[in-house]
Amino acid sequence: MRFAPGLANAHYNLATLLQGQGKIEGAITEYSETLRLQPDSSAAHVRLGTALASRGDLASASAHYREAIRLKPDFPDALDRLAWLLATQPDRSLRDGRQALELAGRACRLTGYHQPILLSTLAAAYAETGRFREAAETAQRAIDLAIASGRDDLAASLRQSLQLYRSRAPYREG
Repeated sequence: MRFAPGLANAHYNLATLLQGQGKIEGAITEYSETLRLQPDSSAAHVRLGTALASRGDLASASAHYREAIRLKPDFPDALDRLAWLLATQPDRSLRDGRQALELAGRACRLTGYHQPILLSTLAAAYAETGRFREAAETAQRAIDLAIASGRDDLAASLRQSLQLYRSRAPYREG
């Protein structure tokens, strides 16, 4: 970065490294610099949104997810992260089950309903809209896919969500 400080990819890679080390503030600084240099980077918007969400700045996270979707409407990760935020936040003012369901459904269609994480978000969106039977069925499909791909840790986490949906309760983050 000393030799090419204006290289957006260098800032993005450093931000990703810092975020992986749990150095969220440093990651936010570097993702912000990435976006100053390359404002149309949908991936940087999603990563910055995720970093901001991890420190509790959900309004800013939502804005970055929305910008990523504006830049790249068929970006499953951006669709998923915004849908998750809209479906699972404890603060009612941040939730929008209808929009979460639309976004999560689109992410799942784009990936052929083959990614357990995306199906988990779809299940949470179904539950947020009161469609608990569909939430439970979708969560079960996510569990089956997680097990088939050797992700027993993910399957265990998804089973907890499934229990909520079977008891007619939505998932809440935190």
